Amino acid sequence: RRAIPKCDPRLDNEMPSGSDSVMSSRQVYAKDSMDRFGDDLSEVLLSYLSLKDRFITECVSKQWQRVVFTSVTDITEDIVFQNMSDKSFELMVKKCQNVRRVESFDNAFYTNETILPNNCNQLDSVLAVLSVVKQVFGNH
Repeated sequence: RRAIPKCDPRLDNEMPSGSDSVMSSRQVYAKDSMDRFGDDLSEVLLSYLSLKDRFITECVSKQWQRVVFTSVTDITEDIVFQNMSDKSFELMVKKCQNVRRVESFDNAFYTNETILPNNCNQLDSVLAVLSVVKQVFGNH
């Protein structure tokens, strides 16, 4: 928290004391906090982050927790699927409720067949190209 700047020493007598000064410093702090941005602006700013970065920045503020995953409609990053358990995948999908498409071009993608249908009401497509298919058709 920043201290309230004192421009004129003569104002010291007029400064509130006790809980009033704490309230004044909270108001100054609130003016400078991330909560000044509306949910819409925060959602737009966060939409430029990768899915992995969204999980990292999710804990910045309660506002970010509300909006960080709302713009995620596609999960196409293979790095997300690497070494991910079904439980972790399910938690990720529950946070990304607006997912419409899931794609993986690596053998890393495997999930319990009920996770996506149970948690993604707007899901349109799932594309998983596994190495078994790559072996059949060659490495083109």
